[in-house]
Amino acid sequence: MEILGTPEGIERLGGMDFDEALLAHVDTRLDGAVSALDPADPEAAAALAAIRALCVRAKEELSTEPDVLLQVPLPGGGQELLVSRIEFNEMIRPAVALTTEALDRTITSAGLKADDLAAVLLAGGSSRIPLVTQMVSEAFGRPVRLGLHPKFTVALGAAAVSRTPAAEQPAAVVPPSGTPLPGPTSGRPKWLVPAAAAAAVLLVAAATTATLIGGGEDTPTPPQGGALASPMPPTTTTSAAATTPAPQIAASTSQVIAGPPPVAPTTARADAPPASQATPGIPEVKVYDGSDVSPFRSIIGSEENWDGTYLGGRRAAEHTEIRVGPDKVGGADGLRATWTGRGPAQLYFQDPGFRDMSAYLDDDAALVFDAVVHSPPTSWASVAVHCEYPCGGQVELTSLLNVLPPDRKTTVRIPISCFVADGLDPKHVDTFMLLYTEEALDMSVANVRWTPGAADEPDALDCGGRE
Repeated sequence: MEILGTPEGIERLGGMDFDEALLAHVDTRLDGAVSALDPADPEAAAALAAIRALCVRAKEELSTEPDVLLQVPLPGGGQELLVSRIEFNEMIRPAVALTTEALDRTITSAGLKADDLAAVLLAGGSSRIPLVTQMVSEAFGRPVRLGLHPKFTVALGAAAVSRTPAAEQPAAVVPPSGTPLPGPTSGRPKWLVPAAAAAAVLLVAAATTATLIGGGEDTPTPPQGGALASPMPPTTTTSAAATTPAPQIAASTSQVIAGPPPVAPTTARADAPPASQATPGIPEVKVYDGSDVSPFRSIIGSEENWDGTYLGGRRAAEHTEIRVGPDKVGGADGLRATWTGRGPAQLYFQDPGFRDMSAYLDDDAALVFDAVVHSPPTSWASVAVHCEYPCGGQVELTSLLNVLPPDRKTTVRIPISCFVADGLDPKHVDTFMLLYTEEALDMSVANVRWTPGAADEPDALDCGGRE
């Protein structure tokens, strides 16, 4: 790896600034009702904190939804407000334009032109905003990619470099890119992370810092420590000039995002489940019940697009390696997922934020879902729960799926303790179920949920992870 040109950053430009732009828009639409809140008043301060959290969630939802309906909690009574992606794009367009201008200066400083680039690699949480990809593509006319998990690219790159002896460190820190290639070793897949090939441009830290990278043909090296199938793995890079298809977002009805009523300030997340000591008998968490249960999203990922394709209202999506569509599972609306055998792929259900689920571990909860196996897996298969990649735990499913009666509904119960024993942090869960295999598999799933006490059922999977 070699840094080319002069890296450039833009102060005060990133996801938080986009949150503030959306908050200002909400305030304007509500005739200044938000800015009129007095932070010194506990009730008003709690409302303001809830509205800020609402704007963060709305920003994230607008990356996949055409519009969102905000239920804004004000002390004098809640207000509803519809915000479209088109409106949001206009709020942030001038800021994103500053990023493309900085990138253009970086390319010029390296003595290159846009046509000399193989691709543009985006990193940082805000790189998932569709307008960012659109404007970079329009400005430079080159393929645009997301490498690794965009939220953690910089941190993971720093961690990778920190493992290198000081004498061997390069002159500048370059986050790794490429795709982990899972393959079973001792019953579990190992991920290999190749270094970047050819020239690419990296927009780091919410797409606001431009760095030009030159690379050779480095040999892929495995990451240290245990590895897990990621809910949103990196894009495969056999050639840096290859393009990655954009996720196909199905049109759907407006997403409703509700803020909680004003309460006293607290450090707990609004979407976190109640602690068992506060609520006797914690509730079942429904993830997929005929359709996605908000805020969960059903997504497929594969070498065609590891960034993930959201199934949306059509409940369908297709890659070369996997296709998913609606199906009936014992009379319930579910999803039929067919792995074609053309490469690794996964179906997963994810919360855009994260939740503290430790109370469910204490209450002997299990991941429960109804399954129908049409054709069992021809190679290693697994189910995983993640706590923001690379954190997570997984359980081997190959044997179970091969012994289930074909084309008959079976309710599968996997204790949450099994995933915790394999590395899951139950205080930070974002992906509540992920099904993965590399070869052919045809199965349907429905009624995905986390059920307290289900780990004690006699037919619950015995994975050896329980005390």
